[in-house]
Amino acid sequence: MISGNIPKTTIDSHAHEIPLSKEKFSNLAAKLKDVAVKVDACVQDPSKNYLQISNEARDLKKVVKQIIKDKEVDHKTAVGKIKGLFSKSSSIEIANLKSQYKELETSYDKLVYQSPALQLTREVSQILRRTNRLLIAAGGNMEKLDMASRSEIDRLCEKFSIFDKKFKLFTAPKNSLASPQWNHFRSRLINAHEELKTTEAMKTHKLTWLHGTRSPAMEVMLATDKTMHPAGELLEHHIIPLTGELGIGIVPGAGVNNNNISGTSLSKTGVDTTLSYAQDFKVVAKDEWGQLTLKNLRSDIEFARKIFIKEPQLDGKFGGGVKFSFLKAALYVGRLKVIDQDFHKNVGQLKNDLNLLIKECQIKKDEKIIPYLEKILNECDSPPFIQPTPQIRASVANSFPLILGSTEIEGKAHFKDLDEHIVAGSISLNRIQVAFTDTENIEKLRDNISKAGLKIEVMSFDALLFLGISAPLLGNNFEKK
Repeated sequence: MISGNIPKTTIDSHAHEIPLSKEKFSNLAAKLKDVAVKVDACVQDPSKNYLQISNEARDLKKVVKQIIKDKEVDHKTAVGKIKGLFSKSSSIEIANLKSQYKELETSYDKLVYQSPALQLTREVSQILRRTNRLLIAAGGNMEKLDMASRSEIDRLCEKFSIFDKKFKLFTAPKNSLASPQWNHFRSRLINAHEELKTTEAMKTHKLTWLHGTRSPAMEVMLATDKTMHPAGELLEHHIIPLTGELGIGIVPGAGVNNNNISGTSLSKTGVDTTLSYAQDFKVVAKDEWGQLTLKNLRSDIEFARKIFIKEPQLDGKFGGGVKFSFLKAALYVGRLKVIDQDFHKNVGQLKNDLNLLIKECQIKKDEKIIPYLEKILNECDSPPFIQPTPQIRASVANSFPLILGSTEIEGKAHFKDLDEHIVAGSISLNRIQVAFTDTENIEKLRDNISKAGLKIEVMSFDALLFLGISAPLLGNNFEKK
């Protein structure tokens, strides 16, 4: 992948403030010619590092354009005309500089024409410059802009906020397009496009389904049957997911993830949902123990007491919530046995709390609640579902987010607010064509997949976010409704 670092131009960005001799004019013109040659070569061979070359050309154009502008203004003044009679940088040098600038501009336009990413960044920067000028004239008050300008800003923010949550800052009435933040945004955009341009999986097919997870889950899949299984299926075999939230979707007999795997379509909402799921649910032992405090367990019991009065068999609207709260506590214990090397030391307090709560329930005749507490207590003393090893614990502690994408799976529309699309049963990783992760983890994930003998292309999250720019708000299954 092309480096995202913006190279410093060899021309000082404040060069226009320095009096230019004939020699310096000549050197500047030569530099323009040299960069124009590089750009022309890049046009002929797109495999070259065109991000670096385009940045160099863009920065040089900006500096020279300002120099030409300043010198032309200077020559129009009375003092400037007098100075011009004796100046070493005569109008001939300026004309030569303008000629070389024009050649670079022509070459750069050709480069932009053949690169959709450069076209996109140019289009955005032109709109932002125009709206910035209008905002400055309006004293920074958005309400004073005409409706068309406001709509254009809203459209840009809606389109690009998925790629950069802080995109709206670029619309502020200031010279934000000269900032390092804009250069970083531009480089990310171009790099993402380059990744997608070289992918084989999406040359003829579009992504239809996304699934967010984390590296420990992927490592287990790669090391075993190379298959994703519904959470309910895993729990039936007493296998507890080492990553991800323990959501209500796993409630036996009622949860959507008992027999299905959740994902999303390729949409703005879907990309945002999947990224959030992959990035937000990192398992940390301290946090898991925090869910098993005496206060939280008492709260679960109080909730259960109220529901048992309305639903003695827990078969109504709220019964699933009661079952889930106790099941989740048992699953936290099962997970902690694997990921916490101090489990046997830390579990003592939980066992004391559970025995205390069981006695309280016996006194209050809460016989229906006691079996749930006993199940959690039994989980504390049962062997772990997998032998804990330093490697497994390190994998969980150093886990990183990833998203799996398929061009052949189409889930069934389930929950519109998240653009959730579910797939019944297990999914072989052979049906996954691409994976996205943080830039720093691409090589690691790529290596693990390669060792497992799978053909899954690995790209950065930015590549997925780039796809999200032009994606609809929701997947087709929801849009049609």
